[in-house]
Amino acid sequence: MENLKRADRLFLIGSTPYMKAYFRDFPVSEIENVWTDKPGAVAQIYAVQTAAKFVERCLLMSTDPGDLVLDPTCGSGTAAYVAEQWGRRWITIELLKKTGTGNLFMVFGEPDVDIKKQKDGNMTVEIKGVDVYDPTTGQIRSSSTDDIACWFIDTNYNGESFFVRHAYFTGADEPYDKLKRALRAEIDEAAWSSLYSTKSRPFEDQIRARSR
Repeated sequence: MENLKRADRLFLIGSTPYMKAYFRDFPVSEIENVWTDKPGAVAQIYAVQTAAKFVERCLLMSTDPGDLVLDPTCGSGTAAYVAEQWGRRWITIELLKKTGTGNLFMVFGEPDVDIKKQKDGNMTVEIKGVDVYDPTTGQIRSSSTDDIACWFIDTNYNGESFFVRHAYFTGADEPYDKLKRALRAEIDEAAWSSLYSTKSRPFEDQIRARSR
């Protein structure tokens, strides 16, 4: 008590002494809504590119693992990249051009895939559908592979840059004939049959390969 008195840490309410306490006595700080460490885009290659750390903070504050994140403008794809890193589902939309009757959109969604390991250690991927955002109705709908024109795999994805290493075509309504008309050329049917598939060709498990 005497030590508290000498340190001017006592005060009276009536005849009862109380100890003075200060914020600096504890490892706490006032919570504010001002961010002073907003990072700029690193190695900016896109006009409206946002730093991943900034998007990451917003995503972690407002979502839980498994939540669906919608980025209606796509931009540099940072929102989808961060969502993937933190276990969130995601859909992005890119406005391609304006037409006379409205806007033409390209829709990116999180696909429903089945990844399997083969007996020889290689991997295969089978696509079963995709959840997409319909800009005309504002609703999210599940689509089958009949509605997917093409899909791609990066067999050596590094978590940052996606390179198309496998490309496959799907869809209903005779896409083979439509492709021939579009290219105005004959297409090797054997080659086409290997590309027109919802299941990938086997490829090496790069995680296992890097650990050797």
